[in-house]
Amino acid sequence: MSLKQIYQQKSLKKGLKRNKRKREIKNLEDIKNVGILFERDSNQTAANMQKLAQFLHDQGIKVNVLAFVDLKKPTEELAEKKNLELFYRKDCNWFGKPKSDDVQSFINQPFDLLIKADFSDNFPLAWICAVSKTTLVAGPNDQLKKVYDFIIETHQKDQNEYHQQLIHYLSVINKKSPQNKPNYAE
Repeated sequence: MSLKQIYQQKSLKKGLKRNKRKREIKNLEDIKNVGILFERDSNQTAANMQKLAQFLHDQGIKVNVLAFVDLKKPTEELAEKKNLELFYRKDCNWFGKPKSDDVQSFINQPFDLLIKADFSDNFPLAWICAVSKTTLVAGPNDQLKKVYDFIIETHQKDQNEYHQQLIHYLSVINKKSPQNKPNYAE
């Protein structure tokens, strides 16, 4: 383990310990605002996240999306993406802690749910999950599971399966009424 990784692990532990947020699991019916966090590493990943965001929006939930791009600076294609909040390696300090105002604003949002929506294990994403002011952080059973409050297990690293499982469990947990649950797979 490198010195940088040791510092990152200590920083994560410290961030988790200092974050005194009140954790609360809400049913999908009760969730009013959601943050979606992921690494934008391909057009397919971006399309999967758009599908998830659109589904949540169709449920009447306000959605904020933040994506990390593991590049020093934006490419021409990414610079044209106006509907997606992106941050890059240049927006992080030497050990990977995000320092941009946009990321700080995202961290300080009091989301009902923050979804780590992919399987990447980049430190900037882990840091955001650890220090976020959200009431619940959901994520897959991956290397970053220590920063999640609600972990979803999938048989394989399939983003669509993970999103379907997440929606399913959010639909049935703390359910107040026997209404039909929303179908993400449609």
